[in-house]
Amino acid sequence: MATVTADGISVNAHDLTPCRRFYPHISPGEGQFIALLTRHADADTTPPKKDNSQPPSRAEADTVTDFLKQTMQTVPQGRLCRLGDKVFLCPSLPLPPRGVFAAGVCVGTLAKGRLEPHHHLYSAYGRDFKRILSLSADDARIAKYLAGEEIDAPELQDTQNGYAAVLFEDAPLGGGKHVAGKLKNHYPKGLRNK
Repeated sequence: MATVTADGISVNAHDLTPCRRFYPHISPGEGQFIALLTRHADADTTPPKKDNSQPPSRAEADTVTDFLKQTMQTVPQGRLCRLGDKVFLCPSLPLPPRGVFAAGVCVGTLAKGRLEPHHHLYSAYGRDFKRILSLSADDARIAKYLAGEEIDAPELQDTQNGYAAVLFEDAPLGGGKHVAGKLKNHYPKGLRNK
């Protein structure tokens, strides 16, 4: 499949046509937006002196690391940081004191000593999961998965129960929990087809 981009969509008086948009129905992936930002001459150029990210506790970090070792073929590298109840694989740059909604790839939510994986993890590292359910365009299960339903996963029958990534035409789509040949759907409710 060829990668084709489109101009950015201008907003108010801002010309965004030099920006690039990757649409998922034209190019591989979920869709992306790329822009080169330039700093105005009068803007504050002082980087944050202090990294305001909150590292997880040792027990939380161990929980995340154990989860990644059990679930992934190769454990993603990066520092772990915590924002609220979520754990992220953060970039090496310092995080500012406010205005950070997400920092890097959200690994998941910590709850009661376990990690519930986030859709970001499936999207960013889906091909690296130990358990992968690969669906094609002519597979009837894709419509059920996108609607949020549990689907049959006989391909995973011989693997241990656990979290699995769902790939569509080799592109990470989401994930779920494999239990005895069934995949319990973890596709986000806001993205599901109705």
